[in-house]
Amino acid sequence: AGAVLGQPGFAVLPHFATEAARQVMVRVLAGEQVLLEGQAFAHCAGHFDVYHVPLREDDAAVPTGALLIFRDVTERDRLAEEATRLRLRQQQEVLAAIVDTQETERKRIAEALHNGLGQLLYATKLSLEGRAGWAATAPEPLRLLEEAIKATRTISFELTPGILQDFGLCIALEELTKRIAP
Repeated sequence: AGAVLGQPGFAVLPHFATEAARQVMVRVLAGEQVLLEGQAFAHCAGHFDVYHVPLREDDAAVPTGALLIFRDVTERDRLAEEATRLRLRQQQEVLAAIVDTQETERKRIAEALHNGLGQLLYATKLSLEGRAGWAATAPEPLRLLEEAIKATRTISFELTPGILQDFGLCIALEELTKRIAP
């Protein structure tokens, strides 16, 4: 302690003698408190917050020195990163649950459309076609029923394309492009 007391800081710690460190010291000796957070040093593992406090003698207007306090914050930073990873994992789990719930609901709606409404429309069409002479005198309602059946099938397929589950994304996209192409 006696050998370094009163010596310039950069003479005692030459590995800190960088232009950035010199600029910080200029600010501190001008009276400004400076905090450098999460600093890493080549000669020492970990992260440090470095507090620079100007020192004044007997109410002097101009600082006569500086006090540097190095605080090891490696564990704090590690815990913060771990907490961030935990929050991210929890958000991913919540998102996966939401997507799963939406997919289940889509399947339920698609099934209700196909097995409920679609079958009812088809039965109505068959009933109308079975009536003697009705199809010849009123073809427009049958055409509208056929369009409703096709629309129901399309909506049901688009909600949960079975081909996606059975054959994968690539085949499902190929099939979709065939449906879209004129």
